[in-house]
Amino acid sequence: MRGEVRVRVFGDAPDNLASAPVVWLAATQDDPDARQHAVRTAGSGRPGELRLGLEDIADRDAAE
Repeated sequence: MRGEVRVRVFGDAPDNLASAPVVWLAATQDDPDARQHAVRTAGSGRPGELRLGLEDIADRDAAE
């Protein structure tokens, strides 16, 4: 609702991702349109997931 995105963590150290200052989001691994986003907040989500609040994503529409 606040523009946070749910990120599934496939590794065994989700804290590494939670402490990252930026993330890259893409539709696929080789996506030429991948975009960098500064991380505003990071918190726990459902099991195996993190919730990330990103600087330039303020609402549900932007997150999608």
